[in-house]
Amino acid sequence: MTESTPPTPRPAAERGLPGLPWGWFVVGLSLLSVRGLVSRVRGVARGVRSGGLAGGLSQLGAVVAEARGRSGAVGRRVDSVADYFATLEDRFVPGATRGLAAVFQWEIDGEGDEGGTYHAIIDDGTMTLVPGRHASPTVTIAMNAADYVRVVNGELDGARAFTTGGGKVRGKIRMAMKMRSIFPQAS
Repeated sequence: MTESTPPTPRPAAERGLPGLPWGWFVVGLSLLSVRGLVSRVRGVARGVRSGGLAGGLSQLGAVVAEARGRSGAVGRRVDSVADYFATLEDRFVPGATRGLAAVFQWEIDGEGDEGGTYHAIIDDGTMTLVPGRHASPTVTIAMNAADYVRVVNGELDGARAFTTGGGKVRGKIRMAMKMRSIFPQAS
């Protein structure tokens, strides 16, 4: 009986891979929205065609850097509604809003810092947060402050809160669903 040895793994270059840090690549891709990802992959492909492999890898590095920069903001928990809106700009994922023009409005019931009305104007990867009501928001989320903090901290399922009457959505439901990828909740 002869003893066989397992095959030795081939280096990445021999497998046709350019030797990238694939772990960070996968993490970076998972943090981007599908729409933003498609846009970025097309950009990387254009970079490879126009600037060779180095141009494509440079663009891929920028995608991963953006995803790494966003990862700290996604996991941050909040203590209050005021804390949530103070950190909303950090939570915002520009890649999830490429080609999107919308106004998201929040009507949060509560006293003092625990409530308020805010709206975010989204325009193709940019966001402007404004206190107060907007004349014609695309979607409005209405909820009490305690439940909203629980939703954004991942302690209460948002869909369940809305289907059981704990919150109300007015306007385009599809846009309300998109908020998870634009303003990720704490993990």
